[in-house]
Amino acid sequence: MNELIHKESAIFESTTNQKYSELHNSLSKIEEKTLSVELNGYRVVQPVGSRAKSLALSFYVSASPNIVLETITKAVHQIYPHKKINFHSYLLSLYVLLRDLIGKEEDFIFLDVGAEISELSIIRNGILTQSATFPLGMHNLIRALMESDNLSYSLASSKMKMYSDGI
Repeated sequence: MNELIHKESAIFESTTNQKYSELHNSLSKIEEKTLSVELNGYRVVQPVGSRAKSLALSFYVSASPNIVLETITKAVHQIYPHKKINFHSYLLSLYVLLRDLIGKEEDFIFLDVGAEISELSIIRNGILTQSATFPLGMHNLIRALMESDNLSYSLASSKMKMYSDGI
């Protein structure tokens, strides 16, 4: 199983580096986590030592450009020079939180609307299957409201807040 994960992780690195070749192959893996293992169609927690005719594996891999990681590391080390820095992706943390909070719901879509970007995540059978980020967030909506209603930023922001609060 570890060989399979290693092989798939290498494929991820290769295709990601090809896709983002303008970064000159300077991506680093941040996380690699097994999300679920199914043996013979049944989800199992401890697959080691088990025998099966079929294996289904779901795992998560995240990466970041080295320049981003180096910039963050340099900034943090200016304040905390001797601290080891561990990077984690927001998406994996969010997935684990939602999985644990929602519990019984196995299929759902989560939309996180940020200030300038939003992220849509699809969870199917309790597993994070897809995620997409797009450049549209709350500030875009506020700017559109400012333009359409000829409002100041603070008025448009207040109107948006009232709408989101159901007022």
